[in-house]
Amino acid sequence: MSTAGGSEHPAWLKANQNGSIGEARSKAFLLDRFWVLERSVDIDGADFIIQRRITSRNLFDRNPPRLGVIQVKFFGTEKTTHYVHKEYVVTHDGAVRSEFFLLCHSGGEEDPRLYLLSGKDLYESFLTVSKKGSDRYRVSFSDVCEVDKYTVLNRKLALDRIENAMSLADFANNRRFMSWVLPYPSGELDAILPEYKEPIENDWGDLPQAFIELKEAVRSDLFRIEEVYEILAKIMEEADPMVVSDLVEKAAYFCRSGDGRGWGISLEGDYDNEDFFNASRRHILVVKGLKELGLLDKFIDLRTEIKTRVVAFLHDKLPLDADKLHVFSVEFDIDQFSIARFDSKILRKEVVVKMLEEEGEELKEGWRGGLEIPELREVVPGILKGIWSPPGYHWGTAKDEDQTNDHFKAHDFPIYRECVSYLLHKKFPEEFEWPPW
Repeated sequence: MSTAGGSEHPAWLKANQNGSIGEARSKAFLLDRFWVLERSVDIDGADFIIQRRITSRNLFDRNPPRLGVIQVKFFGTEKTTHYVHKEYVVTHDGAVRSEFFLLCHSGGEEDPRLYLLSGKDLYESFLTVSKKGSDRYRVSFSDVCEVDKYTVLNRKLALDRIENAMSLADFANNRRFMSWVLPYPSGELDAILPEYKEPIENDWGDLPQAFIELKEAVRSDLFRIEEVYEILAKIMEEADPMVVSDLVEKAAYFCRSGDGRGWGISLEGDYDNEDFFNASRRHILVVKGLKELGLLDKFIDLRTEIKTRVVAFLHDKLPLDADKLHVFSVEFDIDQFSIARFDSKILRKEVVVKMLEEEGEELKEGWRGGLEIPELREVVPGILKGIWSPPGYHWGTAKDEDQTNDHFKAHDFPIYRECVSYLLHKKFPEEFEWPPW
């Protein structure tokens, strides 16, 4: 086949060219967050080996940081199909490798597209076929590029997901035991499935931090149990009843019940926190549901867009007089999680009250967490009308107008949370009530 002029390149040359483009794009993407080690040959499914930027540990430590494995594929045409060895994705005992990722690319220089698939994505959503004597996951153009769920819309969020998965791999593969008799989990307190680190609104708060606090309480009780275990072990080994008598008194400090009629170890941690577990259940439902629809990144970005629009309108108008309110109307495209229209204006409170009276409503002023909450109403499905008092004039530390604006830009007010909570209610009405107050 001739390659002169505008004629097509040979298939082998085109494949090599696409592979080089995919690897170059992938390396540029990964270098924003990780140390990248290149492989000249695709060994064990790795085009790139990546390491989290942890300077406190190195590869020669007894517990070295785990390395991430990145395989790169490029879809040159809609007919392109790739295959990924099953053993790259799943261990010999059937566990999914959380440190394996597939980066896929398509499009030319004017329209480059990036797709991210985890080992879990391949395991759960792709079929295996027998090819060249081994089981492989079949990854076609239509499976990856014609759906939205794997498209990288926010590069930072995609890098966060890779890093969170690698952090979990560190935790899962570096367990140690205190003794062969009494196993003691020495895992990292901040280990939590990456899905729970997605910045999704919930009525609880910071789920990863709450999980750390729960584990801290468990660790404290484990120390208590360990002390009792050590005392009882000494009793078993002791031959002098008088020494045992002292040990029993020591054990009684931890184990004697208040009424003196029984023994037991009192656990002080509050583990059965129903609100926390319900919030976690709703969180994972939303993350999985939005990811399946290809809307996860769009939803996360939406809150930032709402904040950007509010700040852009108000930044040169603060601080407002105490008798003025910010009245806004936002029209959402609920299917695409985007803003179709956003209108804002500043009105005097008396004008707002009169306007609401004409609509048969009243202004319900309320406070929560020291900030006046937005009063939101659904005009019709997909359109919200909001009224609130931007608290620029409440900042006790704000000395001038510039400082007031800086505080306002940096703060996350309830207005942003309540607007995206409305969309969660529309997508998951049984899980999210609205309005939430």
